[in-house]
Amino acid sequence: VQRRLDRVCYTLVHTAALDYGFIHRLDVPSSGLILGGTNLEGLFHLKWQISVYAIDREYITMNHGPGLPGRVDVGERIDASTVETVRSTAHELGQPSRSWFSPLARLICTTVHTDDRSTTRSVNNDGGSGFAFSLLAVRIYTGRRHQIRAHTRHVGRPTVADALYAPRDVL
Repeated sequence: VQRRLDRVCYTLVHTAALDYGFIHRLDVPSSGLILGGTNLEGLFHLKWQISVYAIDREYITMNHGPGLPGRVDVGERIDASTVETVRSTAHELGQPSRSWFSPLARLICTTVHTDDRSTTRSVNNDGGSGFAFSLLAVRIYTGRRHQIRAHTRHVGRPTVADALYAPRDVL
C-alpha cells in the first residue's frame, strides 16, 4: 500500500501511530478483505462504524469435524491476555464476545482399500469410517484477538491446518 500511495498525499498510510490506516487485520494463516482508511476522515468514520457495530463481519472457514446441527450462537468470553502462548481462549475472565456459526457443507472422507492399495475418497454422506470436515459461515459481533479460532475450538470444530488452535490428534 505504501508503495502505491505517496507520503505527501496519503500521510495516514505511512503513520505507525494510527496503524497505517488499518481498521482491523486478519490472522496470518487467513486470507480475505482488509479494511483501511486512506485519510483521517475515512479512518475515523470506519472506526466509528466498527465501534457501534454498523459493519457486519462475515467469514467462511473450513473446520475439523462434522457439520453443526444448525446455527450456533457462541457467547463465551475470550481471554487474549496470554502473552507466552499467543493463543486466546474461551474463559470466564475474558472479554465479552459473540460469534455465530452456520453450517454450509460437510465432507466425510473415507479410506477405501482396493488391491493392496489404499486411497482416500470424499463422500457427501455420513456412511463409513474416516474423518470429517465442515464448511462454516461465521459472523462475529465483537472482534477479539483470534476470536474465530478460539470459538471454533470451543465448540469442537477447530479450523483446518491451524497448529496453534487445533488439538494435535486432528492435525
